[in-house]
Amino acid sequence: MRRRTYLMAATGTSLALAGCAAVSEDDEPEETENRTDERDDADDHEDHDDEADSTDDDEPPELAGTFDDFESLEEWEVLAGTATEDTDRSSVGSQSVHLEPDDDGDDIDEEDLEDDELEEEDDGVQVRLRRELDESLDCSAVAPGLAVALEGEPVTAPLIQLFDGDGNRIDYRTSADPTLEFHRHNFGVAEVDSAFDFSDVTEIQLAYITGAGTAGELWIDDLHFVPRPEDGKVLVQFDGGYETHYTHAASIVDDHDLSATTFVCPGRLRGDDDEDGDRLTEDQLESLAESGWTIGSHTDTDTQLPDAEDPEAEVRDAYEWLEAEGYDGRAYFSFPGGKYNDASLEQVEEYHDHGFAGRFPAQGYAANPLLWQRVVDPDPDEAREALERTAEVGGITSLCYVRLEDESAENFEETMDDLADHVADGDLELVTPAELDEYVYEEEEGEEEEEEEE
Repeated sequence: MRRRTYLMAATGTSLALAGCAAVSEDDEPEETENRTDERDDADDHEDHDDEADSTDDDEPPELAGTFDDFESLEEWEVLAGTATEDTDRSSVGSQSVHLEPDDDGDDIDEEDLEDDELEEEDDGVQVRLRRELDESLDCSAVAPGLAVALEGEPVTAPLIQLFDGDGNRIDYRTSADPTLEFHRHNFGVAEVDSAFDFSDVTEIQLAYITGAGTAGELWIDDLHFVPRPEDGKVLVQFDGGYETHYTHAASIVDDHDLSATTFVCPGRLRGDDDEDGDRLTEDQLESLAESGWTIGSHTDTDTQLPDAEDPEAEVRDAYEWLEAEGYDGRAYFSFPGGKYNDASLEQVEEYHDHGFAGRFPAQGYAANPLLWQRVVDPDPDEAREALERTAEVGGITSLCYVRLEDESAENFEETMDDLADHVADGDLELVTPAELDEYVYEEEEGEEEEEEEE
């Protein structure tokens, strides 16, 4: 990977929205690495990037890369809300698309969007675009993504839908925090029809849903495709460095011969068992590392970065403690609460190779390795669905747990039983954060230069 190449905030562009022209409107609705594999100094994560080239010698799928830079909206039909060309804000090319609901709002079509969260948004409204393709696309080896910018209240997970020639569809979604400049986002699989034909995609729809009373604004650009692993990959993660990761999860992980990561807050660790609290002791953390766990960062004090008094110190201090203790997992970061903004993304990128914040399973290669999707604290049914979907369509899924107490502890054990069965059957593979370097998609510099010239 190349350091500091994934934050796609447009430089030299104004945030002013004057001059936007309305287009159209429709009233109808591995083995884990041991902690002894240390890095020698604070800057050695730069070298790690150069050593992490993909082991796959195959060329990326032909469809990989930018598919639509929205320099023209002639091929897109607006089904709900409004879409305007914005020449003052872009990720690639000279303009993006500003999406807004109509003043009177368009009701959510529950037949189009089957999601528990959306069903709760009774008063939500949506914006929806459709592009019918002149020739079908073979998406058998790729997954779609978008560059997204936001302002104001958060919107409900932007959506990409692919339809095949028989009307079957697959829904890709992502989560994005408010007040962001453009960043490529990784999209996971929210729904898929069992008969969906990846090799015969004839229509693309893009949408976002606002919750009742929210006023968030969304800009989209750079509809792109990334490679998708044919065989499903799964990571097991824990946030916060809680003692139950050692007292409960470790034995289950070991019994099933699985691998795991705990993202810890060094400022919250306990010196020994005599100290009050529910976080790991330093000895417990060392024991997890010695048994093969990856030890990553969750900030120094478990503070959501947009709200932190000194967010840079939260990232830096945790990294430096992990480095001083020799934990190789310091290259990996989990955003507390899944919350971030432009500044915190830059701070995390300064120290870390990969970051995790999201809600959806089965994403493709990461166009933005700072924002890997994951499923947090799933119940057994949610986790089973995520694992089955990943086994069915491929891609990469991270299952993340926080505290393991009572019901959540039982949920975790049941899910690890299911995961172990999938691994034994050969339809899922367990991977570690260190192996994710293989699954980062970077366009060749020649491709990027050609896009800029166009």
